Formats: sequence, C-alpha cells, structure tokens
Amino acid sequence: MRPNAEFIKNIWLEISLHRLIAAPWIMGISFYLLWNFSDEDGYKVVAISSMWVFWILAAFWGSHRAASSLLVERNEGTWLIQKMTSIDAWPMTWGKLFGSTIFAWYCGFWSLLVFFLAVSVPEADQLDWKLLSGGPFFGILYLTVVALFCQAFGLLAGLSLISKEKVFSRGGAGAVLIVTFLLVSYFGAYFTSRMSTDQFSWFGFEFEHFSFILGSLYVFFAWMLTGAYMLMRKELQISNRPMVGLGFLIFVNLYILGFAVGAENVGKTFYDLMVLSLSHAFGTTIFLSYFLFLLEQENPNGLISFFHHVKSKNWRRAQYDFPRWIITAIFALGMGSLLLVYHYSSEYEIPSGEFHPLSFTGAVVCFMLRDTALILWFFHSGKIRKPGPTAMFYFFILYGLIPFLMNATGVDGLYYVVYPNPWAPPLEAILPALLQALPLWVLVATIFRNKWLAAVSPATDRGGGV
Repeated sequence: MRPNAEFIKNIWLEISLHRLIAAPWIMGISFYLLWNFSDEDGYKVVAISSMWVFWILAAFWGSHRAASSLLVERNEGTWLIQKMTSIDAWPMTWGKLFGSTIFAWYCGFWSLLVFFLAVSVPEADQLDWKLLSGGPFFGILYLTVVALFCQAFGLLAGLSLISKEKVFSRGGAGAVLIVTFLLVSYFGAYFTSRMSTDQFSWFGFEFEHFSFILGSLYVFFAWMLTGAYMLMRKELQISNRPMVGLGFLIFVNLYILGFAVGAENVGKTFYDLMVLSLSHAFGTTIFLSYFLFLLEQENPNGLISFFHHVKSKNWRRAQYDFPRWIITAIFALGMGSLLLVYHYSSEYEIPSGEFHPLSFTGAVVCFMLRDTALILWFFHSGKIRKPGPTAMFYFFILYGLIPFLMNATGVDGLYYVVYPNPWAPPLEAILPALLQALPLWVLVATIFRNKWLAAVSPATDRGGGV
C-alpha cells in the first residue's frame, strides 16, 4: 500500500518533539491540580474538565484546523500545485482531515485518558449522565464521534469555501467556529444531563436513546465524510455521478420516516400514518432543495455546462453536471404527488380544520416558488453585492422576524401569509403564496429575457463610423 503523502506532509508540519513532550506534561499537571484542589467531588470536576478540554481541542480547534488548512493553502498558492499531483481524491480527503488535526487528536488522546480514569473510580458511580449510560467505553466513543463529526464539517465547509474562487475569509472561518461551538455546546450540555432509561421506536423497533444517538452520529459522520470526498473530487476536476446525492436523499427520508411510524403513532389509522410519512418525506426534501439551490447559485457555471452538454448531445457529461437541486426538487415533487394521489385514491373525507394534504403541498410548493424567485433575483439582477448573505437575511425576516412580530402583537389572522397553512381549505392556503410568487417570477423572467437578448443580439457600433 502506497503511503499517503498528504497525511505524512501534515504530520511533519504539525508534530515536533517539543509538542510531543510539552502537551502531556502541561495537561497532566493541570488535571492533577484540579483533582487536588477540588473537594470530595474532585473526580466529577476532572471528568467535566477533561471532557470539555477534549472537545475544545479535538472538536472546536480540530474543526478550525480542517477548514483553515485548505483556505491557507489556497491563499499561499500551494493548493493549485497539490491539485496537479498524482494523489487521488480519497487519500487527499482523509489525509487533509486527519493530517491537519493530528496534533489536536494527540492532545485529545490525553484528555480522553484522564476522562476514562476519572469516570472509572468507584465514586464515579454517582454520576448519572446520559453520556455514561453505556459505561466509560461508550462515553469515549461518543466524545470521539462528536469530534469526528465537527472535523468533517470543518473540512466540508473549507472545501465549499475554496470552491468559490475566494481567498481566506475571516467571515467563513468564523461561521465554521460558530456552528462547531453550537454543536459542541448542545452535545455536551444534553448528554451531561441526568441519565434516562427512556426508549423510543424507530420503524417499530425499540432503541435505547443514547445507543441510537451514538449510532446515528457515526452514520452521519460517514455521510459528512462522503460529502467532503465528493467536493474533493470536484476540486480535482473529477466528475461526480448524481447517484450519491440521490442515495443521501433516500437515506435522510427513510431516517426521518422511521420516527413518523414509531410506537407513539400506533393508535393512528393507516391513512394517518401514510399521510404523516409522506408529509415528512416531502417537507424534508423541500428543505434540502432550498439548501442545494442556494449553494449551487454561488457557482452558476455548472448549469451553463449542463446546457452546453445537452445542446451537443453529450449525455454522459450532462449527467455529471446535472444540478443536484433539480434532482432534489423532482424528488420532493414526487413525494408531494404521492401524497396527493394516496389522499384522493383513499376517498377519505377530511373534517374542517384538520390537516389537508392539498393545502400542505400546494402552499409549500408556492412558497418554494416565491423563495426561488427571490434567490434568482438576488444572484442574477446584478444589484446585490453579496447575494448569498442577503438571501439568508431575507429568509430570516420572512420566516423568523415577521411571524414573531405577528405573534407578539396578536395579529394571528395574517400569520399564514408568510407560513404554509395545511389546516385551511386548499384555496385559502395556496392563494396567499401564489399571489406573492407570480409578480416575483414576472420580474425574474424579465431579467433573464434581457440577459438572453443581450447574449443573442449582434454587437452594434456606437462609435459613429470610421
């Protein structure tokens, strides 16, 4: 097996004899002083401290290292040289992920060792954390996968940022740190809460809460790493088939559907379960369509390349450049159509004021059309300097601030002008969103019509002659 040159390079950059010696000594002395200067619950103080030190080093700092190593290389001009080497996409991916974070893992190893010793003492039996519901070994597995998940997210974010042909941005790196901080804070605060023996059902199978979350995190880490690998292939000018994205769509929908048909819904009718399952699948896929559509607008060359291959009847290349958001949107519309077909074929009469599938799907599709028109206008009107952040700001206003103000002022009658209303009659639910979408699409159509005319019109001489 060939050694991974990228991984070895990062080891030489990150590891030195001074670091190898200093890290365990500094951490060991710090934890020893914590243990001795604490009261009778010194083991608890050390356990909490070592856990958070591990997450600060391996998850927080590691995520920043995974992202910034790519961005710094891009700014220094060495990333282009690396892309021209013979290293394949997969060795490059895991070499970047584990090589740039090797020292963070080295420090994290000593924190994990201290954590294991602290929770293994006899007095630690009093700790009733969810983190320790499976024992110290499973607690370490949980700490490790949270760090892996955050680092993979950092690498994925770094690859996304350098794909925009931009230099290192403090805003981009800051966003990675903020998201990582939120992830670590949630996983840390939740799983140091009181231990619970509650079980829940997923597709009718009973699972212990902690074990299910632990397994889910490892599965989502694998998908996160797969996404980074796909982006690395794109950076190395290797085409990606759409099958991986389609597989992720199917997986996410099945994962969420498992909760919809759980034991808590056993008392519901078969019609209720089918409508609930298809509605979850439709809503999840619509959300992913939003995300992919906004992301792919940052690089419109993919859509241009797709139409070029279609025009030249190069179908093999066209499938590689086919926009992923269109696949997701088609999948979402398919789920919505299945929901409507099932509803009307069942001949079920819906009482007034209950969930109506046509109101739900029609309103969501119309709101999606409105938001799609907004995104297209932001990116293609030429009047917005930063269309991505502007779109996110407008969505915060539309879906966050306005509903909050309506709720605070008691204007409940207009609440569903900005939100889908699946409990209203179909016409009442669909019409407000449709009236918002139509004028926006007229505006967008005008913009694209002007661009098309400018592209096909012959150049005119405005110089007034020779």
